[in-house]
Amino acid sequence: IADIITGNARSDGYTGAVPNDIWGAGKLDVEAAVSSLIPQPDVDGPVIGSHDRTPFTPNSTESVTVNVTVTDVSGVDTVILSYYNSTTWFNVTMTWTGSYYESTIPAYPDGTSVNYRFYANDTLDNWSVSATFSYTVADPGTTTTTTTGTTTGTTTGTTTTGGPTSTSPPPTEPDYLRLAVILSAVLALIILAVVCNRRRAR
Repeated sequence: IADIITGNARSDGYTGAVPNDIWGAGKLDVEAAVSSLIPQPDVDGPVIGSHDRTPFTPNSTESVTVNVTVTDVSGVDTVILSYYNSTTWFNVTMTWTGSYYESTIPAYPDGTSVNYRFYANDTLDNWSVSATFSYTVADPGTTTTTTTGTTTGTTTGTTTTGGPTSTSPPPTEPDYLRLAVILSAVLALIILAVVCNRRRAR
């Protein structure tokens, strides 16, 4: 009782002597004291907390999983995911997983801007609505893969791996033995011709 009186008493401009210095808390607000004993009705909507989406930036083949935490002193009744695909608003009742409420936004074409928000009501039909969030569907750019072959030089030609294989003849090197034989034969013919000419001259 003392806590109720102390918690609901109100002070005023009285400046006289205090009859009891041990206990006193000002003028008693009877209405406030009685009201504090009576449970007050819940007139507030649920508290919509943090949310998450996966993937954060989807491509055109990926749906998006959205989850959100919602609490209320009287108990949460329904949580609705409302999303807009640049044409139409859709409302989906979210599923309670034991830790949060979850739902899915389907995949949309590349470049689509998607807006979404949450609605929640409690067992006394008090409603709350969250801020609006958004993302844009984005496909990755075209990836070009170039494969480069490895060229290896050998004594029998050049082979390129990773593409058509071709063989070319090796470079021509001089045959010194054959050249020496030819020069010797030419020199012998010259000497023979000179000897024959001298004999004819005699």
